[in-house]
Amino acid sequence: MLRAAFGTTAIKDFVYRSKVKDALKALGEALFLVEGARIEGEMLYPSLSKLEQLLIAHQHGLSLNEFLALQCLVLDALNVGIIDQIREEVLRKAFPYTEGT
Repeated sequence: MLRAAFGTTAIKDFVYRSKVKDALKALGEALFLVEGARIEGEMLYPSLSKLEQLLIAHQHGLSLNEFLALQCLVLDALNVGIIDQIREEVLRKAFPYTEGT
């Protein structure tokens, strides 16, 4: 999934430029937060969410602003369908016998 996600130049450049620790996990956590924020009422405690994001950023060697920037890049990829393309590719590889269904 990371290889496919790196197909988006902006994310790839960010990860290398920022020297993100455990980039796959950082991307997954950014996606989790971005998708959760799209669900009405899902982010009930913004101050707690900010603290969680600060912790996640620190775990990956990023500042909070850098992690927020990564979330924006992930949201852009989600909005243009790149994330769904990656999910489809992963599922097709995991379940090759479901082609055409």
